[in-house]
Amino acid sequence: MKLFRFSGLLMLCVVGAIGLFACGGATPTAVPPTSAPTAVPPTPAPTLAPTTAPTMTPTAAPSENASAAVLNSFKKFGAAENFRLKANVETLPEFFQLPYQPGPNDDPNHVKIVTLDGVNHASDIHYTLGGFLGSFVGVLSGFAPTNPSLEIIIVGGQVYMRGVLDGQTAAQWYLLPASQAGSMGFNPQDVVRTVTATDYAQAAFEKTGTASVDGQTCDVYRGDRAAFEATLPRLIQEAGLNAEEIDAAKLTKFDFQVTVCPDGNVAHIVYNFEGPVKSKPDVSGKFNYDAQLSGFADTLTIQAPPNAVPMPEVNTPAPTEESLPEATLTPRAATTFTSLEGDWEGTNSSDSPIQFTVTDGKITYTGLNYAISSGDCLASGFYGSTPDEGTIQDKNFTVLLTNSDGVRFILAGIFDSDNQAHGTLNITGKTHCGDTDTELTWTATHVSAPPTDNATPDAEPTAEMPTEASPTPTEEAASLPTTAPFSTDDVALVQSVFDALNQGDVNTAMTFFDENVIYNLGLVNGIGADGLKNYLQMGAAAGAQYSVSNVQSLEGIVSFALAISGPGAQSFPNSSVIIQDGKITIVTLK
Repeated sequence: MKLFRFSGLLMLCVVGAIGLFACGGATPTAVPPTSAPTAVPPTPAPTLAPTTAPTMTPTAAPSENASAAVLNSFKKFGAAENFRLKANVETLPEFFQLPYQPGPNDDPNHVKIVTLDGVNHASDIHYTLGGFLGSFVGVLSGFAPTNPSLEIIIVGGQVYMRGVLDGQTAAQWYLLPASQAGSMGFNPQDVVRTVTATDYAQAAFEKTGTASVDGQTCDVYRGDRAAFEATLPRLIQEAGLNAEEIDAAKLTKFDFQVTVCPDGNVAHIVYNFEGPVKSKPDVSGKFNYDAQLSGFADTLTIQAPPNAVPMPEVNTPAPTEESLPEATLTPRAATTFTSLEGDWEGTNSSDSPIQFTVTDGKITYTGLNYAISSGDCLASGFYGSTPDEGTIQDKNFTVLLTNSDGVRFILAGIFDSDNQAHGTLNITGKTHCGDTDTELTWTATHVSAPPTDNATPDAEPTAEMPTEASPTPTEEAASLPTTAPFSTDDVALVQSVFDALNQGDVNTAMTFFDENVIYNLGLVNGIGADGLKNYLQMGAAAGAQYSVSNVQSLEGIVSFALAISGPGAQSFPNSSVIIQDGKITIVTLK
């Protein structure tokens, strides 16, 4: 299963939505199934026009210190707190990871992932968000889907948003309540850090010309192929591009330009590429990233809007006669096993699930969720595979897995009994957070055995549904299902998922998810129904119970609060799913 993680370029936490830009330490979510609308509200926030690479004056020879100038400007930006930023990130649908359904006024052959236009001053910001980012955050915040952009001000710890609320006709500034503002971790600087935080070789850039920027004559540098390829995996991952459709070796065009001014500040970054789509070789895909920076020495002040009104409270819909009855689950009792054979599940010291299977005295499958941090950077994901060598000797084992990026996972363990095990997980290699060498501890419990294995369950989980008066049996009634039918309505669909999970019925719950579902569950995230099912099975084995409240639905997007009780109990007050064709395509728990 391929890891899908929105970390720098596509992650934003706001008002129950995790969307498209970095939010320090938070877990990402993905974008809605529809692109940013083009209709303009009565008082729209300004939008950002696409930018182009600077016009260069050729120079005869590369600068001896070219790479040093670029790398120093990147380092300087990492410490910057005062600047203006305009950014535009766009691609074609064939290169985009997520489903793209253009509106009637949108270009079906063009996906504007995100636009940004605004200023930073220390912890205060004022930005206008457009593209998928503005659309996603706006809709889940309660704004009308006709808003082409969303304006955000964070000042003095207060969060303000401007747009046309759903059902209204005029744009207005709204002050978010503290409970919602607390989930906002928007840092526009991370859009640029996607490029500047990458490790480059000392000779990766050469000077190719000059450009006039705000009255200054600035130097323009071009990255070599190695610099381009060093940045490519991170941009693919963080911009939500489809790595399965992009072949770096077959790109027909690529360009990586950096403009640095005499004050040592980076002023412009352009990163573009074109190439054939793997599944459609006759179609050429494109990706464009453009970020312009200025105002590092300017006196920038950000003030709260004087006419802001409190954001209206969200009301929980009242139950209806069609609401499904809640089910209660008798907790799953412990099972005593008489061999090591079967499935084992547990958690590591980063509170991420692990699982492995023992067959004929060998580890035949290992699934590892992980979350490791380096400074402000968090790398998390899932990797599962069959190890080449997994022999268990004297109750000990060591298995090695290596993913497609060359990251090594060494899982070592000791079986304390036929029911319990513990050990270490060592992760080494280069992640998007840089060189990683982390060791975690883990514990696991034997949860199932092959049918021929001798296992003694103390009790099986049973679901208790509320009883109702039974109709007089008839031949027709006898053919009806014995449990309440699940509704295809979006809100009822979400409730149906958790009703099934509360009964310990993971298989039924999975029928509501698309096979390529994108899931972001706390520190666990990935793509594919198999990985999601593995995670939910761990919860079922532990007797987890789910309670859903504060449900809202708008055009295929359902937001809700989720409380999980049982082992590892926790709350996710700002959760959401995106539904297409009766299936959940994206699920986020936050």
